[in-house]
Amino acid sequence: MELIRFTDFKLTERNKAIANMFFDHNGNEVMAQFIFYLQRDECLGIRVGRHDGAVPTVELENYINKNKPDLKKLVKPEVVRVKAERLQMLASENS
Repeated sequence: MELIRFTDFKLTERNKAIANMFFDHNGNEVMAQFIFYLQRDECLGIRVGRHDGAVPTVELENYINKNKPDLKKLVKPEVVRVKAERLQMLASENS
């Protein structure tokens, strides 16, 4: 299983975000939603959310366990971006 791309990275709560992760799984493109637990601009944990039935949950969990440091590095710029957007939105509401 290989990660192709990820899209729609967004905050769902103050310290939680989701993204749609697309994988090549046995020659087919499958999608899984990953949940990212955040503290400031860091990703502390990753869990599997909704996903295509073509790929077993345990396989996605194993992928996360094997690739957690790389996934955290991959999403770090997105974490910084969405947190900055959130702060800017809150600042504009207060002015």
